[in-house]
Amino acid sequence: MIPYWKQFVAAVNIVHSKATSVQAGLGAVVGMFLGLLPMSINSVIIILISTFLNLDAGLMVWSTFCFATLSTFLDTFAHHLGFWMLSLPALKPIYTTLYNLPFAPFSNFNNTLVMGNTLLGIIFFFPVYFSGKKFIKMIQTASFQQKIEKFKANKIIMKVSSFLSLFNLKKKWFG
Repeated sequence: MIPYWKQFVAAVNIVHSKATSVQAGLGAVVGMFLGLLPMSINSVIIILISTFLNLDAGLMVWSTFCFATLSTFLDTFAHHLGFWMLSLPALKPIYTTLYNLPFAPFSNFNNTLVMGNTLLGIIFFFPVYFSGKKFIKMIQTASFQQKIEKFKANKIIMKVSSFLSLFNLKKKWFG
């Protein structure tokens, strides 16, 4: 259960989040791109950009977790989509120009999986954005928060979270 603890804490943070619907939608989209794309310089750039924007981190973590799980099933389709996109004769001069730029080859744009998942991310941008906005509006209603706070699991997560934070303070103070 400990490896998934961050996801549980992120779920609790979503419930208690004060993020606007735009921040939540963009957090879901950033999480989608992080989950779909293989770890590369693209992911580092996305993480750096998301730290400067005030996005909903809880929804971003959940979106990353969900889309990383989903991407294992979409990889074959993304490979074929990326191969098709990279094989278009009309785009070969653009790819050649990009490849000759100093830092563009580090983005792995010429990898079929990266290109296919990037295209899937662009296709799913607006549905994920609007779903994230709608989700956070639903979560932030008072009636929904009262229902969530009644669950025994929520109380247990909050108690364990406070216990672990005390344990971490004890480790910092006493070594």
